[in-house]
Amino acid sequence: MIEGKVNDAERELARVREMGGSEWEQGFVKALEGLLLAQRNPDDKYLFFNRNRGELAGGDLRELKKKFAKYSKDPLNAEYDRGYFSCMLEYLKALERMGPGDGG
Repeated sequence: MIEGKVNDAERELARVREMGGSEWEQGFVKALEGLLLAQRNPDDKYLFFNRNRGELAGGDLRELKKKFAKYSKDPLNAEYDRGYFSCMLEYLKALERMGPGDGG
């Protein structure tokens, strides 16, 4: 998805969605759906990652990763929420590995 292979990502997401899964997995899939929506509609200013794409670098990215890591492990959050935030954390890690100006 980060590499812009949206059609491949949609097919894979459909396959994963059919498998069902735990509350955690459902939250993870819901986050993937949101990220895919952001990829499909790059001009939609209401989608968080589209609005902030240029600002996600360095300290901002690290700070957001810290927040998502905290939320993904917080036992006070529901399993669904922890799955959602885990997906967002993995997405940010992938963005970080790619470096500025690549994908996303």
